[in-house]
Amino acid sequence: MKPLFPLRPDQAVAAAPSDNAWVSASAGTGKTQVLSARVLRLLLNGERPDRILCLTFTKAGAAEMQARVFDRLAHWVRASDAELRADLAAICADFDDATVARARTLFAHTLDAGGGLNVQTLHGYAQSLLAAFPLEAGVAPGFMTLADRDAQALRGRVLAESIEAAAAEGDTRFLDDIGAISIARGESSLDRISGILIRHADALALLGSPQGFEAKLRRAFGLPVDGTRDDVLSEAVARLDLAGLKRLGHALERAGGVKASERAENLLWWCALPAASKVARLDGLFGCLLNKDGSIPKTLVPVAASRADPGLAHAAAQLCAGVAEVAETAALLDAAANAARHLRVGARLCAAYGDRKRRAGVIDYDDMIARAASLLTRPGMSEWVRFKLDQRVDHLLVDEAQDTNLAQWDIVRALTDEFFDGRGARDLIRTLFVVGDFKQAIFSFQGTDPRVFNDQKTAFGQKIADADLPWRDVPLTESFRSVPAVLEVVAQVVEDLGHAAFGAPEPIPPPRAARDKRPGMVTLWPPLATDFDDDSVADPDRAWLPSGQVRMAHQLARQIAAWLAPATALHLPARGRNVAPEDILVLVRNRGEFVQ
Repeated sequence: MKPLFPLRPDQAVAAAPSDNAWVSASAGTGKTQVLSARVLRLLLNGERPDRILCLTFTKAGAAEMQARVFDRLAHWVRASDAELRADLAAICADFDDATVARARTLFAHTLDAGGGLNVQTLHGYAQSLLAAFPLEAGVAPGFMTLADRDAQALRGRVLAESIEAAAAEGDTRFLDDIGAISIARGESSLDRISGILIRHADALALLGSPQGFEAKLRRAFGLPVDGTRDDVLSEAVARLDLAGLKRLGHALERAGGVKASERAENLLWWCALPAASKVARLDGLFGCLLNKDGSIPKTLVPVAASRADPGLAHAAAQLCAGVAEVAETAALLDAAANAARHLRVGARLCAAYGDRKRRAGVIDYDDMIARAASLLTRPGMSEWVRFKLDQRVDHLLVDEAQDTNLAQWDIVRALTDEFFDGRGARDLIRTLFVVGDFKQAIFSFQGTDPRVFNDQKTAFGQKIADADLPWRDVPLTESFRSVPAVLEVVAQVVEDLGHAAFGAPEPIPPPRAARDKRPGMVTLWPPLATDFDDDSVADPDRAWLPSGQVRMAHQLARQIAAWLAPATALHLPARGRNVAPEDILVLVRNRGEFVQ
């Protein structure tokens, strides 16, 4: 077995078993090595394996973590003294005779421990918690859990059944809402949208009756609650200075010029419409006096018109401001109606989905997290549950923390509250170790947010500091996976965009390559137009693809062919040979038709 790679100084700080640590680590910075080193250090310190809880987010991650630790412990049993001492030195542990002797016993000791080495996914831990306290959690003993794929399939069936039921009941409101969402977002997006809505069942339940959703949203936006969209906009249009708009239109007409004449024609046409038609044709008014983004044009009145009517520019600015207010009101009304439409659909789907789960006697992963968090935080019950857990966990390690949402952080907080508030059942050192890459939280996996990651770091840091306990905030920025050329581009992009674009409250430390001699190169290709006419890259088998994607695929294929052709082969200095097909990796934003 290969010897352990020596920890770098910042990794060693994070792996210290007696300190609480929050590690911000990009991919390739050795975070899994640090995590396993910390577990090994805890075991070497005499901590009971079943008192150590490691939480991660995938079964593969949990299996890898457990395999790393057990494989290393098994190796220590049969390793020579020199090999074992080298491993202990690599993780910054003592390597005296007593520690070497103890290390050789850890494999058997860990296997013999009551619960073994406790490495679980967060969902797996929540499931075991509910199984241990089913009555307290309000679930039936022996409950069944819906896997993600089964839950997704059930949500799809609920959507189809709800549409059929609405059609049979004559519920035109629900059908109209579904139709509007499908038209706006595409029918293929309906499953995804319904899944997102169903996941927020608890929040939807707090909003009350679906019939009042739009009124509540209007009130929140500062809009009139009563009246239809046309009623509200008619009142807003009535407040416009119609005489002033006509004055502006005639002035633009007299000024001449292509743009001014076009504005004048459209503006005077709108002013001449009957009052009942003005609201329906508001887009015509907005197009005359506002930019496409809704802002007010800087130069609306030509110089000749200003000379002929010195007060016209000021009057035009006031008119545009009034029209902009109407446009904002229209946009807010549409936003409220659109949001209410989604919430009404979500309320019906949530009720149907919950009913289906109750009848089947199952819970899904979101239920597990919510019920486990409630079990650990509910007044009255949580004290008993946490007292029992206080006998089980002394060291909590959280991996992939950027994928932890607020409900899941409630579980972490409940498990560690008594570590730091002096009310633990035993007088000993108890620690929290968190590792994750907050930048990855921008993908909002399971409702995560980079701000949540940073907020939790601040909250835990303050709590631990108040308890006068060691706290380490450790950024790992040294990459063992990439080369300097790539990392320099990444650092430059982050600097150009600014840390706020990544949800970071402060500048992001630039990554650096652990092996600064390795060659590499980044070539930026110019962006391609989305639509163009070029018969040379026509692809009749995939005519539905945007032409830009077809062109990109052909360009990429030609480049790969050139790299592989002997006459134009790409040489890899680090490997001392030309590139082979297995060396080429094409990354895409999503696995759509372009991949084929």
